[in-house]
Amino acid sequence: MNNNDSQRKSIAFFIIAILIYFYLDTVLFPHFDMKPKSASPAAVTSTDGNLDTSKNESQLSNSAASKTVEQKSTTGNAVAGSLVNDAVINEDSFKEGNINITSPLFKARINKLGGRITSFKLKNFRKKDVIDPKSSKDLELFDMVSHRGNSPYPGGLYLGEESDIATRYDVQIFVNGNEVVTAENIELNDVNQDVKVVLKGKLTGSGTELEKSFSFNFDSYLYDVKAKDLSASSTNAPLSIEWVNQISLEEAGLLDTNNVIGFVWLDKDLAHRQQFAEMVKELEIQNIGCVKWVGLGDKYFATAIVSQDSFTENSEQNNSKEVCPKNTLPKAEIRRDDNVAFVKFTPIQKDNSIELKVYSGPKNYSTLSSQGFELKRLVDLGKTGFISAPLLLLLNFFNKFLNNYGLAIVFLTICVKLVLYPLNTTQFRQMKAHQALKPELDRIKENIKDKQQQQMAMMELYKKKGVNPLGGCLPAIVQMPIFIGLYSALMLAVELRHAPYGLWVHDLSAPDRLEIAGIGIPVLVVLFTLSIMVQQWITPSNIDPAQKKAMMFMPIIMFFMFMGFPAGLALYWLTNNLISIGQQQAIQYSDKSGKSGLMITLGVALVVFAIAYLGTLF
Repeated sequence: MNNNDSQRKSIAFFIIAILIYFYLDTVLFPHFDMKPKSASPAAVTSTDGNLDTSKNESQLSNSAASKTVEQKSTTGNAVAGSLVNDAVINEDSFKEGNINITSPLFKARINKLGGRITSFKLKNFRKKDVIDPKSSKDLELFDMVSHRGNSPYPGGLYLGEESDIATRYDVQIFVNGNEVVTAENIELNDVNQDVKVVLKGKLTGSGTELEKSFSFNFDSYLYDVKAKDLSASSTNAPLSIEWVNQISLEEAGLLDTNNVIGFVWLDKDLAHRQQFAEMVKELEIQNIGCVKWVGLGDKYFATAIVSQDSFTENSEQNNSKEVCPKNTLPKAEIRRDDNVAFVKFTPIQKDNSIELKVYSGPKNYSTLSSQGFELKRLVDLGKTGFISAPLLLLLNFFNKFLNNYGLAIVFLTICVKLVLYPLNTTQFRQMKAHQALKPELDRIKENIKDKQQQQMAMMELYKKKGVNPLGGCLPAIVQMPIFIGLYSALMLAVELRHAPYGLWVHDLSAPDRLEIAGIGIPVLVVLFTLSIMVQQWITPSNIDPAQKKAMMFMPIIMFFMFMGFPAGLALYWLTNNLISIGQQQAIQYSDKSGKSGLMITLGVALVVFAIAYLGTLF
């Protein structure tokens, strides 16, 4: 079978595979989808599987508040939200007493009952994973606070095991240090503005007076949280603070292992990670000891609580390199109780006080880097992070000028290919030289039966012709970390979430689908697969017929692998393949004509970029 026959058979297999997939995906599987779709009576769930806290939120809160929240574990430890007294919160408790703070980045809501943060919505991010531009429901903002049933809200104080969940706080509000009287809605609209919400109240059981405050800035997802036992004495129990979130567990895909929910904490210079799903469903407590910060997040968003010791360590007055100063003994623990995640800090101070910073927002690498405290480690870039991090920064830099992340991906890919041009040239020419030696290598294998002598004769031939037998592989191995790094950067980039490119691609973080007659066609993946076939067609190769038949199935395998990949990643690979095809032809032409292959490659890159730009206009 010649090479043309192999390619024709590969294309036929590819077309048949696509037809079978569309039949299964749009006809057979939906027809026999018998999985029950039931909603929990304690919660309303959105269509994307995330908890819908924006609908019937007051009903959920009231239902939770109408029940006593006293629970004890079998070991005697208090579960979050427990009370040492038998206080019962009536169902109207959360209808009033809200303080709303709005900035260009978020909408925060604090309730006087318990002094908890009941909502923290991000103004620049929508709730659903995939946006339908025709649906007004997709305009819901993403809420960092997820609550259901009788799970408590974040920001609860504990004096020993006694909680402030039933404490009705008195409130003072300060804007730029000046007290604002009777203001329940504060809007920060100036870059120099900040607001501080101070809450004072007594625990319903012991009568201990507590003070809690939240301080927000105009243009930051990072805010301050302080708490103090106003009647602190040596006999008082330690004061601690707890952050809580309801979790909707989703299994990570085989090719998207980063799509998981889990805890992250920084101990000295080492980041530790614990997947939430791997913790047992029963009450499990992990004391993680003295940490700089501990966070809980998913692929795109995270809440991280920064210990006072972390920002004390960074101050000019403290020259100690210890993570925990000797005058404090902070303790941090993470816990899972069913599908509720808990983070608890117990910093034991002389005055029984707490001082924390909380980051609650997107896992944007640039944003996290600017916040300090090594919060950028919330983003797990893997072992190729030293490559992924600068590529992410470059992606954001290009987007500032191009104002389109899809176009920024194309431009970044072109830049990477041009930088790697010398390696690609070496690889292609070595493969071509190796192919030219195939007749002589076949004669050696036919005439010399002894394996050792055969290898010696082949090496002598390579040396005589100036061909490196590994010349086609080594450049590819060198480039592999760069491609893996770019893959990680695009898979984790929250910047691509809901970012449109043009044409049918409305979300670069979701798989691309062009709806035709009710059938979603992954056009970018189809084009990408066809580009692989073209590459196979033009790439010099001296593999044997058996291997060539196996390679026929590679495009089909790649097609199904990329079906669930984000459109941004498919756009990257398609651009990469188109430039590679043009680069190979440019090198081959330059060898014959003596013209610069780099200039020809640059011309091909400009054509690809121009086509990509036209796509943004529709």
